[in-house]
Amino acid sequence: MTDRDRLIEENLDLAHAIARRLAASIPRYGMIADELDSEAQLQLVVAAERYDASRGVPFREWAAWFVIRRLREGMRRKALRDGTHSQLPEQYDVRSTAESPEEIVDRTQVRQEVRRAVESLPARSRRIVELRYRGDRSHRSVGAEVGLRSSRTGQIHAQALAELRVKLSRLSEAA
Repeated sequence: MTDRDRLIEENLDLAHAIARRLAASIPRYGMIADELDSEAQLQLVVAAERYDASRGVPFREWAAWFVIRRLREGMRRKALRDGTHSQLPEQYDVRSTAESPEEIVDRTQVRQEVRRAVESLPARSRRIVELRYRGDRSHRSVGAEVGLRSSRTGQIHAQALAELRVKLSRLSEAA
């Protein structure tokens, strides 16, 4: 069993608890508890993949923050798409979390670095990345707009992300 698998297995109860708590807090919103539970488990897997123990934060704390934030983002997006955002409690608006001035500056600098890295991509790759993330669209939808099959769109998207990772990691190493 890998470390990642161990982290997931040992913290499945955390994902279940978060899903139950969120489902109970918004009974009129209409999200099914099972749907939230499945998404919480998926986000726990993503958290385990992204976890960096060298930062000194215990996995359980980091995973709880990560899973809650990702579920709230998903709920907010779904509510905006469905036109039910007025039913969503204010605390589920991820943007409403308090940030220190330092965090705002850091976030702004990171966004600028990401924007520059995306702008440096070849035109077709840049267009696919922008449509995929700014429009929250599927590969199929993006492919239809740029005249490619969804599989080719996915390949270009993956190559663009790999290129962005390299560019952004160089920036973070230089900092």
